[in-house]
Amino acid sequence: MAIAVPTEYCDVLPHVESLIKRAQQSPHAEIEGKLGYFDQRGGFDSGVPLQTFNRLQRKMESFAHWERVVEWTDTQDFFFADSVRGTKTADGDFFIRKSVVEHVNLRAPERQSALRISWKTEQPVQPPTGYPQLVRIKKRKLFCYRRFEFAFTFVWQGKTIEEAQAKQPLYEVEVECTNLDEPRGAKHLALSLLMKLGDLLQQPGQPLHLEVM
Repeated sequence: MAIAVPTEYCDVLPHVESLIKRAQQSPHAEIEGKLGYFDQRGGFDSGVPLQTFNRLQRKMESFAHWERVVEWTDTQDFFFADSVRGTKTADGDFFIRKSVVEHVNLRAPERQSALRISWKTEQPVQPPTGYPQLVRIKKRKLFCYRRFEFAFTFVWQGKTIEEAQAKQPLYEVEVECTNLDEPRGAKHLALSLLMKLGDLLQQPGQPLHLEVM
């Protein structure tokens, strides 16, 4: 059965579908989309203004049919060489190698907003012997529905815990697809992810159109 694609996603859907199709053939793959913006040099910076963060969180809170809501959880991430990340939680510490395989950058030309949809791989590893190069202190809340998790995160980052604690927080919003096994195909999964991310970008009275950077 053909999928009806809203016009605002027609230009970008083939790119996201291709990314997901290849990720589905890869072990340890995950797909996530982050809200952010492009700096003057064209680099992507994740995060949104606090006002946007609060507005979107209220929107999530107003939905009554979440399958699961994980209240605010505190963690600390330590980033080492060779893409190794250690995470300290209330339940213990664990280490993974998390690598970005590929991403698609999207922007909404009519507003100062952007999206990055990333294909990443994640594998458990042994604790490294060196010192961390970056520390991220996080306070996160999750809203979970079917295969998608909407994550709202306060992030303090620096080269050390002390430096991170002294910084002003970043406000990050992302949507992760927790299961890439979709019998209806990569196109259906790509459109579902795009529509959820687009809903976060949508503003009353302003049409949304996405294009690939």
